[in-house]
Amino acid sequence: MSDARDTMPAAGAPRPAYGEYASPEELREILGPDHPLLRDVTDALTPPAAAPAASATAAPTPDWTPSGAATGAPAYSTASPQPGAKPAAKPRPRWDLPITVGLLVFGAFNVVSALTSRDLYPQRFEQVFQIMGVGDFTATGAAVAGANWDAGLQLAILVVTIAVVALVVRRLRIVFWIPLVGGALASIASMIVAFSVMLQDPAYLQMLQG
Repeated sequence: MSDARDTMPAAGAPRPAYGEYASPEELREILGPDHPLLRDVTDALTPPAAAPAASATAAPTPDWTPSGAATGAPAYSTASPQPGAKPAAKPRPRWDLPITVGLLVFGAFNVVSALTSRDLYPQRFEQVFQIMGVGDFTATGAAVAGANWDAGLQLAILVVTIAVVALVVRRLRIVFWIPLVGGALASIASMIVAFSVMLQDPAYLQMLQG
């Protein structure tokens, strides 16, 4: 407890009127600059330091939570496909292109053979007629025309087959079946041409009529 003399006002200092609060300056003059009461009053009247303002560039805290966080469901990651995204195309098997190229080369060989052996086309019908026991083959003109048709159709089918393969292979799809379809169409076209030539031979027609 401080001495009663410490609370006495300094000599000559004016005292505040009754009911009037003394300012810190008046208290300093009355009590003296080192009085402990003056320090308590000064600390009480000093406003607290303002808290530093939040940085304007600070990122705002989101008031939402990711879907599934509250329910415990796993959230989507960047590695997993998002809903509605198209699945990645499956890689083409390694054996597809070699088989496709081999079939196209085989088809090209057949086309070249048909183009270079057109003169032998009538002889093939003569051999077939002898095996069947029909007689002599006499529709030589029809056989020459049939040879040209057969070679032309096979060449056209080969060109279309190569074009379709080139179009589909860019989409990373399996293409080995396309030359197989082209070869089947070429065989059907050759049989139709050969049957048309045989129908123009009198001996063959006589055999059919029985």
